Amino acid sequence: MKNLLKNVSFVILLLKSCLFCGQDLNVQKRIVIDVGHGGKDSGAIGIKGIQEKDVVLSIANAILKLNNEMKKPLDIYLTRYSDTLISLSDRTKLAKALKAELFV
Repeated sequence: MKNLLKNVSFVILLLKSCLFCGQDLNVQKRIVIDVGHGGKDSGAIGIKGIQEKDVVLSIANAILKLNNEMKKPLDIYLTRYSDTLISLSDRTKLAKALKAELFV
C-alpha cells in the first residue's frame, strides 16, 4: 500500500508539473484520466487472479482521493468510475467534450 501511495503521489506531482510549468496558475486545468479496461475486459491477469481493470480503478480512485484532500485540487475526471467497459472512441469523446487540457 505504501508503494501505491508513493506512485499515486508521483502521478499527481507529475500532472501538476505538466500543467503548471509556464502557465497561468489561476486558470483551473481539466484532466481526464483514462482508467482503461473494465466490464468484460479484464486486461492482464496476474498472480492469484488479480485483474488489471481492478488495479487501475483502485489507483485512479486513490488519485481522486488525494486530489480532493489538496488545498487547491485539480479538476480531474475519470473515463470510468466503476467496473464498466467504455469504448476507446467514447473515452476520447469524453475528453473532447470536457475540453480537457490533459488526457492521461
